[in-house]
Amino acid sequence: MSVTPAYEMIFSQVEISAGSLKINYGVYNNLRFYLFGGASISYGQNAIDKYGRVSKFERISPNIGMKWLMLGRNKYMSFLTWENTRLCFDAGLTFHLSNSSLYYNDKLFRKKTIFYPSVDFGGSLLIPFGYVAKHRSTFLNRSDLYLEITESLLIKKDVSLIVSPASIIDDITFASRIGLGWYYIFK
Repeated sequence: MSVTPAYEMIFSQVEISAGSLKINYGVYNNLRFYLFGGASISYGQNAIDKYGRVSKFERISPNIGMKWLMLGRNKYMSFLTWENTRLCFDAGLTFHLSNSSLYYNDKLFRKKTIFYPSVDFGGSLLIPFGYVAKHRSTFLNRSDLYLEITESLLIKKDVSLIVSPASIIDDITFASRIGLGWYYIFK
């Protein structure tokens, strides 16, 4: 099981900043893969721009994904934290259901529930608790921290609800996400 609070930037006509909390449950095997499914909730808005536009959303996002251990050991070998640090490649597919609102000069202009998928990829750095701490505590022995940086390709051009016939943008919206997570291994 993993829990990840994160900060996200979405680039759709305006730059939207969002906070999120993701909870996943998965399977870790000896072949260096962690396969998981879960969901996240997020909320965000852009800063008011010179046209008086504010785009806000609350979103729930079920996801499936994986972490592939690229560098590092599967098991802890020494007293040194950095010798036990691991680097993973992350990939996933997420489905977003977003309750979005667009305001002009503090007046509600448009409200819409939109659905869109995203393809996510990036990396994570697993940072173990110290070797001594892990062997003094059963709880710490089964858990680790990780820093996760992910880029998402949202397959929707009007995430901000600002797009109009006069302003044409691409069919894919980009989002960047950074999170500091924690996972616990059940045996």
